Order: sequence, then structure tokens, then C-alpha cells
Amino acid sequence: LSQKLELQLGRHGYQFDHWDGFCVCRVAGLSWLSSGVTQLVSDQNPEDRMDLLLPGRWLYILRGPACYEFTHEILKDKESFFNGQKIP
Repeated sequence: LSQKLELQLGRHGYQFDHWDGFCVCRVAGLSWLSSGVTQLVSDQNPEDRMDLLLPGRWLYILRGPACYEFTHEILKDKESFFNGQKIP
């Protein structure tokens, strides 16, 4: 069984935090034009979090626990930093 869900960012440039509980296998995302920061946060312990830099024109894949044990979001511009550097 294959299921496709497409999320597109509007002018605001971010995606609210969510988890893909319906996903058994993997989630793929493509950063088309600009860079961004995705943040993963553990459902079990919200202090466990990881920021991922997504350069423009990159494909990323979340699978296994990253899909269903962590929420993930693309950070808003005012929160979008990676290693202390602003990523607009």
C-alpha cells in the first residue's frame, strides 16, 4: 500500500510541527529553491531535539522512528538558525 501526501509551503515559508503517524515506511521532502531548517522533537522527551539544515535543491528522507516518534517542522524565519547562523 502506498500513500502520498504533498505539503507545499506558502508565502509564509514554514511548516507547523507535526508527525506522520500514518507513515509506516518513510517521508521524503524536497527543498526546491531556498535553504531552511527542519527541527525534529522527540514525543517521549521534548528536550531531545535536532535541527537539520536543508540547503536549496536537496532531498531528505525520514524513516523509522524519525517518522513516528518525532515531530518535525520547518522553522519560521525568525526562528531559523543553524549553528548560530541565520538561515532566511
